[in-house]
Amino acid sequence: MGVPFEALLPYAIMLGMFGFTGAGLSKLRHMQNGGKRARHSVDQWDRVSIPANPPTLLHTLFSGWSHDVDEYTVMDRDRRLTGFLRGQTDNPTAPPGFELNNPWRVGFPTQIELLLEKITDLLLAVGEALLLEDGASWNCTYDSVRNTGNRI
Repeated sequence: MGVPFEALLPYAIMLGMFGFTGAGLSKLRHMQNGGKRARHSVDQWDRVSIPANPPTLLHTLFSGWSHDVDEYTVMDRDRRLTGFLRGQTDNPTAPPGFELNNPWRVGFPTQIELLLEKITDLLLAVGEALLLEDGASWNCTYDSVRNTGNRI
């Protein structure tokens, strides 16, 4: 006695969906790498790392599995030159403006500093509006508080 093909249709659909999803993800990764195959093992030359962002708890726990663009400075340089993380160029001269395109992110504020700065600006604006609305005199100006260099 044979098995009716209708009983096997759900399995065929599931197998087809797994195949379609795998092929789609493979093609997406292929397109993101600029038409090259995905890299599974990055050698020590590409792994010269200067962390641009402070490491998080997950980053320290899984640092061997991390594939952040900030870690791979050589690959990041290639990305800045060509637009692709895996791109390479044979042009011996850098494009105009590349001498100012520094991968070292020194001096740029972090997201927390930007958020605190926005909160400080908002609190100062609200405080100024409330004090001036009541007719009270505010003995320090916005610029004097802002230029003291003190952060919250």
